Amino acid sequence: MERRIREFSLIGDPPRTCRWCSRMVCGDGNWCEATDTLMTTAQISVRRDCPYISPVAIDALTGARWEPSAKGGRAIEGQTRMVL
Repeated sequence: MERRIREFSLIGDPPRTCRWCSRMVCGDGNWCEATDTLMTTAQISVRRDCPYISPVAIDALTGARWEPSAKGGRAIEGQTRMVL
């Protein structure tokens, strides 16, 4: 199994499901090119253990683009910093 270089930052990654994989082909049926299997829409959204995942920022089912959440940085409002 080959190791893949991550294309996204840790904050803005799409979910690691078949739905966000470049090897998933959707249309009348949902076909995975990596494993040569036909999958249901429910299976695409839930499966997270595929070793061949190649994440992309476009949803295979709807064609929508991935938008990272608009959460702020790690600082929480009202949080104090401990100085040693």
